[in-house]
Amino acid sequence: MSEIISQSIDAKVWAVEFMNLFGEKREVIDEGLMIAWFASAIMNGFDEATRREQKRLDLAKAALEKLVVMSKLMGSEAEWRAAWAEAEAVLKEMA
Repeated sequence: MSEIISQSIDAKVWAVEFMNLFGEKREVIDEGLMIAWFASAIMNGFDEATRREQKRLDLAKAALEKLVVMSKLMGSEAEWRAAWAEAEAVLKEMA
């Protein structure tokens, strides 16, 4: 696999490279089908990465929202420090 294709998210580039593996027999492969196949694979990877990042953002948002609420309700420094430590743990987990 060329370095160019390994960095590409263009399904047509992947389909053409795949078809080139078959040399003279490439005529038996439908290029449109290959483009659709690789487009689906690329988008599935993108969607999975987006889902994972959204989960990380949701965890951070929840931790920060809790920290804000707790800071408004807390009466002691110990409670504040405990809430801050919990928020830091979530942020470390995201790193």
